[in-house]
Amino acid sequence: MEAVHKIRVNARTLRSLLDFLRPFTDQEKNKFLRDFLKKLALKFSRIREEDVLLKQIEDYQKENNDILKNYYQITDLIKS
Repeated sequence: MEAVHKIRVNARTLRSLLDFLRPFTDQEKNKFLRDFLKKLALKFSRIREEDVLLKQIEDYQKENNDILKNYYQITDLIKS
């Protein structure tokens, strides 16, 4: 999870740097790189959101184990 976070942060940092350097670089190449990094960050953003959600579910399960056991028992009874 930490690696995904670092990729997102570094992509944002590089985009900011490219934006700062825009007057001194080839405009087309600069835009291509910024767009690429934006798409990369977006893809990893979705992965990060899923990682965070899974962690929250895991934490919830640990904290509410008894409730979940009861929930599964009730749903099993309903299904049978």
